[in-house]
Amino acid sequence: MAAALLCLTAGVVRPAGAATEEPIWFGAAFLAGSTLIDPRFSDFQWDVEPRAAWGGELLAGRGPWVSGLRLWRATSTQSIGQPGAESADVALTTAEVFGQRRIARFLGTEILTTASVGGLWLGYRPDQVTFTPSGSTPIVVDLDPIREWTAGAGLALRRPWAGPWSTSFSVDYQAFGLDTTHRNGNQIETNRESFGDWSARLGLAWSSRRP
Repeated sequence: MAAALLCLTAGVVRPAGAATEEPIWFGAAFLAGSTLIDPRFSDFQWDVEPRAAWGGELLAGRGPWVSGLRLWRATSTQSIGQPGAESADVALTTAEVFGQRRIARFLGTEILTTASVGGLWLGYRPDQVTFTPSGSTPIVVDLDPIREWTAGAGLALRRPWAGPWSTSFSVDYQAFGLDTTHRNGNQIETNRESFGDWSARLGLAWSSRRP
């Protein structure tokens, strides 16, 4: 009898204090929100008002950790030559790898810190403009795409709902460097400067994790 009882219970016996290993989950999210471009871009005749933006994420997580890939896109305009004379639309597209760690839970909502690295692509449309300074011949300006590395950090809130669905809200700061050209008197100076922007994002996500 003792041997039979041992056989029946062996499948559910665990060492005292053993923790259940959490499974890996995967997901995807649609993002919409706003980006605030560095105000110093106004020195280069950019529109630096908050811009509507959108993007998406691919996610994977386990326990308190989440990692993923994010694509985020915002647009602005830049005047060329005299303010208002000629302008081009500028698309700011960021592709980045990010990691998050849950630091707290409050009323069913997860609070996470975020760190990211990636690349920024600035693309112009049209990519060539022509303007004519007063009393001068026309000048053609080629607006070549710009690619730079980025690094960022922020905070996120994520709340699971019914079934596979969850919503999120995050605020992130992204830093990057650009080569800039200024006129200083009769001299043209080229420098390397640091810039940054803020993004606020609302997300709707589907994942294989269940609340």
